[in-house]
Amino acid sequence: MLTKDKIAVSLEGNRAHFNKIIDRARSAKLRLKKYFLYKKALKLATRGSIGAYTSPEIEEFFISCAKKIKLNLPTICQKNSVLHVVSECYSVGGHSKVVERWIKYHAKGEKHSVYFTRMKKNKIPDVFYRNTKETGGDIYSAGHIFFDIYNALTLRRIAIKYERIVLHTHMDDIIPLLAFGSDDFPRTIILYNHADHLFWVGIRIAHLICETRSWGKRFSEEYRGITNNFVLGIPASDVSNDTLSVKPHVTSDVKIITSIGMPHKYLAIPGQFSFYDYMNSILQTRKDVIFNIIGPTEEDYPEWQQLSGKYNGRVVFLGRVIGDKYWNYINKSELIVDSFPMSGGTALGDTVILKKTTLSLKCVTGHLDYTYETDSFCHSPTELIEKTNKILNDNDYSDYLSHRISESFKNCQNLLLWQDRVEKTFQLADRYKKSRKICYTNIAWKQFTLLDEFILLFNTRERFLFSFRNWIKLSTYFDKGTRRFKIYLFKIHMNF
Repeated sequence: MLTKDKIAVSLEGNRAHFNKIIDRARSAKLRLKKYFLYKKALKLATRGSIGAYTSPEIEEFFISCAKKIKLNLPTICQKNSVLHVVSECYSVGGHSKVVERWIKYHAKGEKHSVYFTRMKKNKIPDVFYRNTKETGGDIYSAGHIFFDIYNALTLRRIAIKYERIVLHTHMDDIIPLLAFGSDDFPRTIILYNHADHLFWVGIRIAHLICETRSWGKRFSEEYRGITNNFVLGIPASDVSNDTLSVKPHVTSDVKIITSIGMPHKYLAIPGQFSFYDYMNSILQTRKDVIFNIIGPTEEDYPEWQQLSGKYNGRVVFLGRVIGDKYWNYINKSELIVDSFPMSGGTALGDTVILKKTTLSLKCVTGHLDYTYETDSFCHSPTELIEKTNKILNDNDYSDYLSHRISESFKNCQNLLLWQDRVEKTFQLADRYKKSRKICYTNIAWKQFTLLDEFILLFNTRERFLFSFRNWIKLSTYFDKGTRRFKIYLFKIHMNF
């Protein structure tokens, strides 16, 4: 694991390397060389950590490329039609659920389609086909297209048929910049900021930035200089206890604490209280607690596996769980503890909908609005541990917290509110389109923070890919924005 000092050196190294690539791109004579250098700098900024969260220079270059691509486009589009532009989607995770639910909860008479910039059709989950079909929409895939320009031209030709475009793309996806950066593209463009704590591109082509939370709005204003942004939120699930085949069942002799999140959300920042520390603190003082971990596996956190062995298997790795099984694991829990140091999004909302008691520790990546409004929010590790024990010992207190966060959720993030906000989003974006595009300025380099440390750890951590017994293991990680691989052959490891 990286130490605090090594992290500081790596962050400074990433920033220096980024500036070096940018300098090379500025001085390059050939436009194609500039193209690849700016793209390389973008990869470093999104796959590393440089202490900045936007680059007008990078966006302007790819927009200048877009302006050189001329197409004869029709002027007429289908009213009340929306094209969602997505890089990739997954069977689990909040990013995909947002797009899926946005389409599912569409207003009457709206047509919704999805264009995938990087994904082949046979890899797209069936739920996207079902939801778009119900609106009369289509699924478009560019996963087979190798060249960026051809991909962008394909997207531009398709998007012109729609009244509004919503971007849900990955942070380093330049296809929308190339597709919509030309001055003659007349449609309304909305960017859904699902990665508000990371570096990303797309500001210059959007008429409105939709934030998932107030934390993200403030972050965009401070670190990106954005003023035209609006808190849309996250669409909630429509699952309830009544729809589940298994009803709540919590025994009195065993208390189940469940946590849900992608593996990277639990990464320990050196010198900071970690999820390992939390589990260890609870397990060593209580004999009646079992931790169910949904998302991470033993390969992600071997030290958690050692903790499980130390406490007789009371840390259970469930890995990826979907469908009724997912909901039933939540329903059978005494307490749901949000992931940290990166908080949950849709996963935490799912638990609140089922009226489960939840706790969230203050995170470097911020939280959704409803979390801050109740006693479920913990400002310190001590408060988290104390409230955990109080919940497990006092049913009335547990019910009180569950009720409070459920009410806060309804006030901040319910289905009717989501639909109203979507309508307002479309109105605002159309209005901004008539006046001007989003204005933002170059942001000065900031001093590195715990957030930058977390982003670096996330990108440099090894991701397990394959193993054969204990003889061969293959893993991958990022170094200065470049994907590297590591092979363990018996007890020897090789990097390449």
